[in-house]
Amino acid sequence: MRRDSKTYLQAAALGVVAGMRSATASATVASYVHQRRGRILASPELAQSPLRYLASPLAGNALSLFALGEMVIDKLPFVPKRTAVPSLAARALSGGVAGAVVALMYRGSPLLAGLIGALSATGATYGAYYLRQQLTENTAVPDAVVGGLEDLLVIGAGYYLAHSNKS
Repeated sequence: MRRDSKTYLQAAALGVVAGMRSATASATVASYVHQRRGRILASPELAQSPLRYLASPLAGNALSLFALGEMVIDKLPFVPKRTAVPSLAARALSGGVAGAVVALMYRGSPLLAGLIGALSATGATYGAYYLRQQLTENTAVPDAVVGGLEDLLVIGAGYYLAHSNKS
């Protein structure tokens, strides 16, 4: 597969992660950028971008802690729906930023990759929300268990995205 196709596919996948857990997408892209620090130096677009801060270990650690916190808080009953406007906007922004960063690293179009990431995040937000709702309403599985399974899926996808395609 051509690198530009991989770039946009990766932007979409990061968008899906953002739609399920917005902070995990940010943590994933920070880990991805940190692991490819040499590529950042070779990518003037990213090196001069305000998004370059994601390459720092501090950003990666802070975002990872935030992602863990989001997974815990998600199980609490007072948390608003992920489809509420502020939450949906945060997920779309997270997916868009993640896609743009990947495009900047590989000299793709950050606008296109950001749009792909944001749209994927929006679609995944609704898809995950309705799937979780159906599972909890139509089975005896508690919401917290379904949320935990969703967390495992997001962690696995995030790990894969952060560690794949080392080129």
